[in-house]
Amino acid sequence: MVKVKPTDREVIKMAGLAAALCGGPVATHYGRFDQRLGFVGCDVRELALYEQTDTRFTSLVPKQYRTYRDDRREAYVIVMECLGDMERMDTSDHARGWSRRHLEIALRDLGQLHSIWYGKEPELRRMPWIGHIPNAADMTEMSDLWLALAHHSAQEFPELVDSRHRDLLVSHIGAIGRW
Repeated sequence: MVKVKPTDREVIKMAGLAAALCGGPVATHYGRFDQRLGFVGCDVRELALYEQTDTRFTSLVPKQYRTYRDDRREAYVIVMECLGDMERMDTSDHARGWSRRHLEIALRDLGQLHSIWYGKEPELRRMPWIGHIPNAADMTEMSDLWLALAHHSAQEFPELVDSRHRDLLVSHIGAIGRW
């Protein structure tokens, strides 16, 4: 399988267009914070992740054959194993089929992936591909965006974010400075 990545500028612009379609506060606040939402460097970050050789990573992801990066041509490509017919593949929207065993395996493996950089946060922060690392002050400053998204989600997707969930989100957003 060949995965061609868009540039981070293209991702930021597309997310901005989606925010504009939401209108109102979501559109207004997205533009204020678009450089701090994790999209800067996304074009090269995934390539760097797939270039890792730690077996805790390589044992859990599709085999990577090659990455290709040409900033001048804005080309960011990953050539990897194409997976198919795997148990629970493409079922993230269908939680009913996930047994306790599936969840335990997923949590174990996610823990394994996260353990790669555990205790190495200063080294990870120095990686050129890491992008913006939000802190408490950033998250607090962006509260208007989080609130706008919570209210928009409740309005547009009431089956997913009912008033109880919206109120819980709003309460958590109000407490960001204490996290």
